[in-house]
Amino acid sequence: MARPHDKVPFQQEICVNGSDLLLAIDVGTQSARAIAFDRDGRQRARAQKIFEPTYQSPQPGWAEQDPDLYWRAVVECCQQLWAEG
Repeated sequence: MARPHDKVPFQQEICVNGSDLLLAIDVGTQSARAIAFDRDGRQRARAQKIFEPTYQSPQPGWAEQDPDLYWRAVVECCQQLWAEG
């Protein structure tokens, strides 16, 4: 029987502690999340980092955000998942 992930092209499989998992990362305007799912689509672990939406407006109509804020949040979420095993 074909599993849903068998039909996804270019899927890279990872193995952590002997279990195959899929890592999903979601970055929004107020938080970043990392969620690990098993092969059957069940959520196995979840981490979230909430941050204040910050932007700078160097001129009218512009909104600039610091990409490092988002990157650090994703890294912290992934590190938390890894630490929880």
